[in-house]
Amino acid sequence: MKVVYLGRYNPSDILSGPEKVARRIFSIHAQENETEFITYFFDGNQHGLWKKLFGHETLAMENNGKVVRCGIVRVLFRLMTQRPDVIHIINYERFAKAALLYKRFSKTRIIYTVHGIAAYENSNFKSVPAKYMENDLKTEASLFKYADKIVFLSEQSLRIAESIYEIDKAKCVILPNGIDEEFHSESTKNFDSTELEIVFIGNIERREKGFEILKDALSSLEIDFKLHVINSGRKGSDGKIFYYESMDTKELAAFLANKHIFISSGSYEPFSLSAVEAMASGLVAIVSGDTGMSRYIDNGINGFVYETIDTQQIPRIINQLQSNRTLLRSISNEAKKIYSTLSWRKVYELYKELYK
Repeated sequence: MKVVYLGRYNPSDILSGPEKVARRIFSIHAQENETEFITYFFDGNQHGLWKKLFGHETLAMENNGKVVRCGIVRVLFRLMTQRPDVIHIINYERFAKAALLYKRFSKTRIIYTVHGIAAYENSNFKSVPAKYMENDLKTEASLFKYADKIVFLSEQSLRIAESIYEIDKAKCVILPNGIDEEFHSESTKNFDSTELEIVFIGNIERREKGFEILKDALSSLEIDFKLHVINSGRKGSDGKIFYYESMDTKELAAFLANKHIFISSGSYEPFSLSAVEAMASGLVAIVSGDTGMSRYIDNGINGFVYETIDTQQIPRIINQLQSNRTLLRSISNEAKKIYSTLSWRKVYELYKELYK
C-alpha cells in the first residue's frame, strides 16, 4: 500500500497544529514504509512563477520517506511517477487540487484531513480578498466531493462543514490529533502553592480564540494567579499576564511541567492540540463546548467543559480548584491518562486503518 502525503511541510521545530499533524503522521509512516511528502513553493516573494509551476527540490529525508517541494505542474508529474494507492491530503492547501486531477485518470484513493473549514474562517474571522475566498470555496467543495474519506477532528467541525457544503456523511470519520511523548513526563507542580499558574495558548489577535473574553472572565478573580499567554506574538508582562513567543515541543513541555490550569475559551476550535498536550502534562483543562477535543473530557473528573456563551463559569471553576487542592491534584492525575489514548502511535494506527 503506497501512500503519498500532500500539504504544507514545515521543517522547523516550531509548528502549527496542522503542520505538527503532518510531520508526525508522515514520520511514523516513513519508519515502516517508503513514502513521499509533496509540498509546494508557497512564498511568492521567494519563488518566481517558473518555480511555482515547474520547480522541484528535495527538502528533507525522514527514515524511508522523502519530502519534495514541487511547482504545481510538477506535483501532477510526481504523482504520475509515484503512482500511489492513497493520496493523503493531510492539511488544506489550494495546490491539493492537483491530486483531484490525478484521481480522474487513476485508481488512487484520496483521504482528506480537515483541520478547519476555510470558507467559514474566511467569512467570519479573516480579511481575505474576494478572489481567494472564491478559490477556497471551490477548492474545499471539490475536496469534500471527490475525497474517498474525509477526516474531521470533531463533530463540531463536521457540523460547520455541513452548514456550507453538501457532505456525504458515509465518507466521514472523526479522528483525533495526537500527543508528543515529551508532554507525558514527570510534572513539577506545586499543588500547595497559593498562586495558580494558568496557561492560554493561541494567537491573541484572532478573536475566535477568545483571549479578550478570557481576560474579562478572569478580571473578577480575587485569588493569586498568573496567566501565561503563549504564541502571543509578543514578550513581556502586563500585571498578572505574561506573554511569550511560540515554543518548540521540548520548550513547551518543559514550560507546562509546573503549571496548573489550561484554558481554551474559543468560539471556534476544531480540535485544540494544545489542550490535549496540556492535559498530558497534568494541567486541568477548562475548555469551551466549541473546543473539538472536549469529547475527551469527563466533566469534573479529568477536566471541565463550560458552555461557550457562559464565560463566568471559568472563574467559578478556578475558584473551586483554588479552594479544593485535593480536587486540583485528582483532576491533574486523571488528565495525564489521556496520553495512553492519544499518543501519536495510537493516532497513526487509526489512519493506517483508513489506508487499507
